[in-house]
Amino acid sequence: MGELINLRTARKNRLRKEKSDRASQNRVLFGQTGTEKLVRRLQADMNNTSHENHRRTKPANISDNSQNNGPNGDLDSENSQ
Repeated sequence: MGELINLRTARKNRLRKEKSDRASQNRVLFGQTGTEKLVRRLQADMNNTSHENHRRTKPANISDNSQNNGPNGDLDSENSQ
């Protein structure tokens, strides 16, 4: 007669092995050293800065500091009462 096995234990062992295999594949695909992460982040910042510097106009959410607009859009909110 064959060897007796506990099906629950066999299922758990199979799932653990699958999870381990998937983790090792992800380490190969997505694993990066700290230096590689830093280089990638710096390159993204440089690309974003370069892109922003080539804009013809400023985005609406960036205000110009040369004007002191009040809450109603007037230039001097203290004297507008």
